[in-house]
Amino acid sequence: MQTTKEGTLINIEVQVANQYNIDKRTMYCWAGLYHGQLTSGQKFAGLRKTVIINILAFDWFRGDGRYHRSFHVRDDETGELLCDDLEIHFLELEKIKAIKRRPKNALEAWMMYLNDAAPN
Repeated sequence: MQTTKEGTLINIEVQVANQYNIDKRTMYCWAGLYHGQLTSGQKFAGLRKTVIINILAFDWFRGDGRYHRSFHVRDDETGELLCDDLEIHFLELEKIKAIKRRPKNALEAWMMYLNDAAPN
């Protein structure tokens, strides 16, 4: 886990094998990091934004060709953000392989690099 200059907590995990639980594993990890920021009696205002980044070597979101998915907590009807403290990203390496061009941004470049660096 890393902390940015602004105090945001960031946890990056790489999952090679699909254990069919990455959704629940992600929420459990996020909740643990968020909950672990405070001890008894501390004020909730002290909680910091917590970001989870999952780099997956398998397709989790089938039927969706996007290689990057980002999640937050929003109102179902209006889309209004409840709180900016939860942010979860899924980067699916298998899907970036479908791009047959030079990367358009740093994220694509990193994902393409990770695909090339991974053992076959």
